[in-house]
Amino acid sequence: MSISDAERLKALVSRRVPPLGGFNLTFLYLEMRRLVRNRRTVILTLVMPIALFFLFRSSRRLGGANTAELTASTMIGIGVYGAMLAATAGGALVSVERALGWSRQLRLTPLRPVAYIAIKLLNAMLLGLVSVALVYAAGVIDGVHMSTQTWVLTGVLAWAAALVFASFGLFIGYLMPYMPPYGVAQIARFPLVGGSFDVTWILSLVLWTAAFSAGAMYLFRRDTRRT
Repeated sequence: MSISDAERLKALVSRRVPPLGGFNLTFLYLEMRRLVRNRRTVILTLVMPIALFFLFRSSRRLGGANTAELTASTMIGIGVYGAMLAATAGGALVSVERALGWSRQLRLTPLRPVAYIAIKLLNAMLLGLVSVALVYAAGVIDGVHMSTQTWVLTGVLAWAAALVFASFGLFIGYLMPYMPPYGVAQIARFPLVGGSFDVTWILSLVLWTAAFSAGAMYLFRRDTRRT
């Protein structure tokens, strides 16, 4: 016997909210697995910082600047950069999920927004932690010398500071349909791969350009009012 629409609605309303609003380690694990399967994200956020570290290290050796403090400072700076990049990318991937309709599917579940955002932030921060750890491992291999306390403190601080970028990535992911590099990459790749041209690529560029330009004009006017 079929259930009426009223009964369906009653069943949805009376559905019990899961513990912690739906936050659980299984969901967190599945989100992390989906993230690391994205090869471009992995290369951008995990491989590139290590490559930059060795690149800067080599250039400073050639230039004669090879002090222990400078090398350690370079490693810490690139660790911060890697954590920032990883956290921002991890959070901003929500824009892709929105485009694919995954967010709409989640709204049909008892999952609470606070739990979902918490999982996304943890997911992005875990990726940032891996990025920092890899950069620091590269520093160990390259012979960076610091006290144990300094290693731990700088690593934790570099990683913890990335929380603001994880939040920024989530905010931008919900604000705009795609991140700026998406439309640029798709348009540039189109002559090679062919197929149908998606107008949202152009829309993405136009929206991001308009948003950044409007922000720049606002900041310019704010600065000029102070003088």
